Amino acid sequence: MTDDDICGAPTGDDEPCQNPATEGDSCWIESHGGHASGHGRPSAFTDKRARAAVAAAEKGKSESGVEREVGVGERTIFGPEGWIEQDLTFTDTDGTERDFSRALRRARAQGEDEWIREGRGEVGDSSFAKFMLSTSYDYVKTERREIEAEVDQTTTHELGESERDLALETLRELQEAESE
Repeated sequence: MTDDDICGAPTGDDEPCQNPATEGDSCWIESHGGHASGHGRPSAFTDKRARAAVAAAEKGKSESGVEREVGVGERTIFGPEGWIEQDLTFTDTDGTERDFSRALRRARAQGEDEWIREGRGEVGDSSFAKFMLSTSYDYVKTERREIEAEVDQTTTHELGESERDLALETLRELQEAESE
């Protein structure tokens, strides 16, 4: 790289900036006269991927499943700085401009509704639907089962000194109450 290809703006260590010059004769750093927007790695967000994410969410796929189907890395869509948290729009197949976050949240709600219907269904095994709801939609599975059993068990427990004194006192009171 020649001196004409680098920014050359003064830096804090008295060495000229070695970043490549972009538009004009400076790099993208604002204090050097450049603009940071439009630089860096291009986004993987495209209309095609946005539509694929919405379609996968409508099918009830998990967050990871949506990202796998779209072909992007883990947390690209649903991470703290993922697409769902950004102000992104896409063009739907009918030419309508749509807000990505809103469309994806609605699609996930539709997929969630499908899992709920399947989980409540009378036919078949609903355990997978319950699993998907608990892992993909933050549902907490609670279950109550009644068990009938005949048990003959003796349990022992060692008491500390204060517990033993309280137990002895309680026994004495019960004996006195019975003798009256």
